[in-house]
Amino acid sequence: MGGLLPDHRLPVTLNLAGSHVACEVRTNQGYIDAVAETSRHIYVMEFRMGKAAEAMQQIREKGYAQKYLHRGKTVTLLAVGFDSQARNIGNWEEERLV
Repeated sequence: MGGLLPDHRLPVTLNLAGSHVACEVRTNQGYIDAVAETSRHIYVMEFRMGKAAEAMQQIREKGYAQKYLHRGKTVTLLAVGFDSQARNIGNWEEERLV
């Protein structure tokens, strides 16, 4: 994987783990950064430089999970905030919907 750009590592890793991953998923309210789907779960993910709370607010306000609620799977909202100083994940929030 040495030749992959850093932003391709997450989708590749999730695909290798058996998930179907889509990036920049279009909705009528904007674009979801990433959606990973397994046989029983759907993860709606938004990434933000800064606080995860801002990413979670965007997921909720734009209704990103709506298009997945009818599939009979557990839907988890996952908001990730990156710390620019540490150059790593600074915080995250998750919310499980049924």
